[in-house]
Amino acid sequence: MQLILVLFIMYTIYVLFQRYVPVIQASYIDHVHQADNEHVVIDLRDYISSSHSPIKGAYEIPLAYLKRYTDKIPNQKVIVIASDSVEKNIGVRVLKRRGFEVVGFYYPTEKIKEVPGDIIKI
Repeated sequence: MQLILVLFIMYTIYVLFQRYVPVIQASYIDHVHQADNEHVVIDLRDYISSSHSPIKGAYEIPLAYLKRYTDKIPNQKVIVIASDSVEKNIGVRVLKRRGFEVVGFYYPTEKIKEVPGDIIKI
């Protein structure tokens, strides 16, 4: 019984870490209007949110489909578009596990309060 309790606690800590602990290697980017030759822009928002404020040239892959479609993403530096910090944390970790270099992230809505100090302007 104690083993099951310990395993459950370890799993809970793992899940909370994956969702809520910020990814340190990716920096907040001031704005992204379209993809360029150096970077691939991946829009992790759901289709409804991404259709309201589309990013020209971005790969629209909702977070739920990201593992399935990582083979369709070119092997370049990646910028992640997310609607909130949980979506960003999970998406960046999935992409890093698949071998992508994530250089930054962007929140297209103004309601997000988590913005680190280092801002990259593109």
